[in-house]
Amino acid sequence: YDIFKQYGSLKKKYKTTEISKLTVNSNVKVMFIIDKIKVIKTKKGDEMAFLVVSDDTGSIDATMFPKTYLECKENLGNNKLCICEGKVEKRDEKIQIVINRMFINNRNWLKYFVNSGIIFLLIIETYI
Repeated sequence: YDIFKQYGSLKKKYKTTEISKLTVNSNVKVMFIIDKIKVIKTKKGDEMAFLVVSDDTGSIDATMFPKTYLECKENLGNNKLCICEGKVEKRDEKIQIVINRMFINNRNWLKYFVNSGIIFLLIIETYI
């Protein structure tokens, strides 16, 4: 993806890790594009999501539990560029990211920063 070259300065600024370099049990920041979203309901009736995300080095499954999903579901979509914070875990012999916080690309890099139920609007950078 050329977009990762275009936003290379953001990758450096936020010290993101490439998908190909993720290791189990590490807390990471990853910049990726959302390839696929599958929303399900838990036994309690809450929505959560399973995603497939990718960068220029590979792809990985990601999980958003109900609290995180609720806070940013209105801004999720396929082909959106995001930066997340999460933990890399191993499940069924595959690694995945459990997403705890997320920045989502909106116009002019206006981001929604999700943290503990509060949504902060941050203008990170504007690229033309």
